[in-house]
Amino acid sequence: MIEQLWKLFIKSVSGKRAKEFGTAIWQEDRWFSDDRYARTIDWYLNKMNELGLKEVEGVDLPADGKTSFGGVVMPKLWTAKEATLKLLSPVEAEIADYHKVPCGLMLYSSATPKEGEVFTITEEGQISKDKALFGRISPQQGHEMILRGGVRILISDFLTREEGAKEDAVQWHNFTVNPFYSKDALGFAICASWAEKLRRLLAQGKELTFLATSDTQTQEGVVALPTGVIPGLTTEEVIITGHLYEQGMDDNACGCGLGLEVMGVIADLIAQGILPVPRRTIRLLPSYECRGVQTYSNLYAQREALAGIGLDEVASEKSYAISLFKTPYANPSATDYLLAHLLRKACHNFGRPEYQTKPFSVNDGLLSDPMIGTPTPWLGTLGSNKPYYHNSLDGPDVASTETLTMVGTMAATYVYFLANASSEQARWWTKITVEQLKKESPSPFRLGKIMDSFLPFVPAEERTAFKHYLKTSCQSVPTSLAGFDQPATSVRKEAESIRPQRHFRGLVGFDDLSSERFEDYCDTFGEPPWWISADWLNEVLFLADGQRTLYEIYQILSQEELKLDLEKTLKYVLFLHRTGKLSFRSKDHGTD
Repeated sequence: MIEQLWKLFIKSVSGKRAKEFGTAIWQEDRWFSDDRYARTIDWYLNKMNELGLKEVEGVDLPADGKTSFGGVVMPKLWTAKEATLKLLSPVEAEIADYHKVPCGLMLYSSATPKEGEVFTITEEGQISKDKALFGRISPQQGHEMILRGGVRILISDFLTREEGAKEDAVQWHNFTVNPFYSKDALGFAICASWAEKLRRLLAQGKELTFLATSDTQTQEGVVALPTGVIPGLTTEEVIITGHLYEQGMDDNACGCGLGLEVMGVIADLIAQGILPVPRRTIRLLPSYECRGVQTYSNLYAQREALAGIGLDEVASEKSYAISLFKTPYANPSATDYLLAHLLRKACHNFGRPEYQTKPFSVNDGLLSDPMIGTPTPWLGTLGSNKPYYHNSLDGPDVASTETLTMVGTMAATYVYFLANASSEQARWWTKITVEQLKKESPSPFRLGKIMDSFLPFVPAEERTAFKHYLKTSCQSVPTSLAGFDQPATSVRKEAESIRPQRHFRGLVGFDDLSSERFEDYCDTFGEPPWWISADWLNEVLFLADGQRTLYEIYQILSQEELKLDLEKTLKYVLFLHRTGKLSFRSKDHGTD
């Protein structure tokens, strides 16, 4: 089945069309403003209808700054009309203009009075009397200086990827100004050429006087997720997702454009009678990164999805190796091995560098949470040293139609195979998975989880026989346990006494803390919470089912080669208990 699908899709998927779709998305999303996102949503909904998708709808999610699932809050709507940063003295010059380079204005920046705000800077890296700061300041550093240092106006020429970047590249900041905790902060990102001019003036002992203007608005509303399906014979689903609310072409307009292309091709082949209607429904769900997926998966839990794929940064040119970001150590799935099989085939067919395998990343993979049950590996080039990563250079010129064709062929083959798989296809899939597992010597935990992940694709009446087939197949797989550092006795004893049980689906967040709990977090961990929680922490929490002790969770994940600091893990678990996101259960399963 895989070979036939591959041959069909490699002839049908068009990277050129996917790039055209991506360009239409990028033209609006590069403004990073909710009024422009609304245009994208309308366009996307119309395009899904044109391509023959069914049940097309805009799913409205509350953008109220309050709705929280697991502490992951949907921010209010933010719109930007204009913003400028001008140097008034010792010389006059315009340094940033939102209309010329939209990412020069940091997302969630507050508005100034209509006439603007004048402020001075006398030294790089030092907070001025006007609470202004200039320097090569990373998003996370700027975030902390705003929240803990009292900075009101931030100017930064930081670039995530400096090597190879042009001097006019401007970083985009999507959480440096925190929409939940910062108060009236305003941020500008500037290019290296202007930053060096400012540094020379400061080195001469000059005081720099600026005028900042910002016309922005924050208000409650809704964030729409456009979605549509290719109906199957059942309501079970396979999902394609990507990030629809980002500034870049590679990251990630083309991922969402490619999703349209894949769905349109599959829908057309079914309409022509070339492909049969699949057993399962295929859903396209471009989202507001992890926040939108988190909210959607909680509000629409009845939509049962058996698997998914994320498309993130899938337009990079040939020299960049595609990475496969796997399902979590806490909930590994055979979907990883199916996608790896297709990647090996694609790299060979398209003459690409050998693909890379990366650990789970919660940004795109939170649907893999066992409480949600949708294993979602994803493809991207996130680990590559791209000079346009997260900056203004990420426009249509960087997008490769060949890469889009390659990834689109893989994605179409993957989703249709899973949507139509039954016992026969699951047996072939088991064989290729077992062959790879033999080379890995997985832990018994990992092997068991992967074998169980085949069962949802097998008809209920055939599962007993298929379980026997799986048991026989995996007997040839050697297993092993990785060693791990033994923690201090006191820490181990406390971890052995706790059976954490979480009260939310998906990743954990810290956007909803009270003032008291916010200070508690900062005091406990030495820094304010960032825009997303760490992958390792979510791996721990995915296993927090009230059955296992924290030490048993630590053992399982340490044997999966995830290096955990048990003392730090314990601090987070105790903090989450204080916030009510976790409870502790006793051996007889009574709650605390």
